[in-house]
Amino acid sequence: MIQFYCPYCAAPIEVDDSAGGKSGRCPRCATKIPVPLPPGKPQPVTGGRPPSSVELATFHPPEVSIDEVVKNQLGSLPNPSLPTTSRSPVARKLRQRHSSGGGWVIPILFLGLFLGVLGWFGRGALHWESLTGELTGVELESLDLPSQIIPCNGSSLGSRELADLLEKLEYEPIILSGDLMQVQIRGHADGLSLSAQPGKKTVWYSVSTQQHADLNAWLTRESARLEAVRAKELTDATHEFLELVRRIHNDQASIQEAASFRDRLVLPGLVRGLGYHVAAIAEQREYRCIRETSDGTLYFLLPSGLHEFRLVGRKLSGAETSFPGDFLVKISEVTTTSCQQEIHDVPTEPATIDTPTDSPAPDSEMEMKPDSSKSPE
Repeated sequence: MIQFYCPYCAAPIEVDDSAGGKSGRCPRCATKIPVPLPPGKPQPVTGGRPPSSVELATFHPPEVSIDEVVKNQLGSLPNPSLPTTSRSPVARKLRQRHSSGGGWVIPILFLGLFLGVLGWFGRGALHWESLTGELTGVELESLDLPSQIIPCNGSSLGSRELADLLEKLEYEPIILSGDLMQVQIRGHADGLSLSAQPGKKTVWYSVSTQQHADLNAWLTRESARLEAVRAKELTDATHEFLELVRRIHNDQASIQEAASFRDRLVLPGLVRGLGYHVAAIAEQREYRCIRETSDGTLYFLLPSGLHEFRLVGRKLSGAETSFPGDFLVKISEVTTTSCQQEIHDVPTEPATIDTPTDSPAPDSEMEMKPDSSKSPE
């Protein structure tokens, strides 16, 4: 018996030895296939005629691996090879260049991207590290600072009601007094007039940011962002304060409710962007900046007789500070000076950056009293 496998579907086929050299159809896939000769039998001479057909039948082969079956059947078949095409010298040169150097392209690109990201984030760190050192400060025996005018644009009050309220505040300003400072909120034809004076235990100190080149450069780059945060709180506080004063005059609220506006309205209104974000650390206590002028001078109310204090960033209700510097301010002398600058550049529309408000001042006493130097017409 001749036993073989269909070269197309690997079906096991069994025929009589007499069928060797003939052809038949596979019982499984119906493909016409030749029947191999028995071992040692010569190929019959057909005279150019096609071999006769025989009926093929399957059998049950012993358990063997299908991989081995296919290998045995296909191993004798010719192994077709892919056609080869000749390349021009230019194509071969380009291929050699690609195969020799192309493997480095992607790693180099990733390395460049990594260094770029590292440089971007490292740039801020480098600026932060440079915002340290010593500055020179001055203790002032007296200081004549003008009041600061804050416009009331965008208030929910009507124009007539707002004008009446500002007129009342002009003759009956709100005064918040404490050990650190005394602040006054007075009505003005152009808005709210804000001022601050030393308290019972403090005097004026000044320090200029122009002394430090890196600090001055950082402030030039970041001033718009710092100012946006301050402007947002100041605008919101101005509107809330006007509404509170309206309720106070209508006997719907108490003057005690104005305590928080020392920190929320007066202090943001007397400084610029940097002054809003910095604080002085003296005798293990934090003091906010009270005034900031257009020439980059910061003014603080601190205990008298200090030899030095630190200038650092102020945290806004637990958030990270926007000022990464830490300077030691050395007090060089006690002098008398004055400041005649008055700033009117407060934005009339809220900024897009939101920030929480500071806690009320615990050391303030509030009063609302008429100004004896003025009398309503």
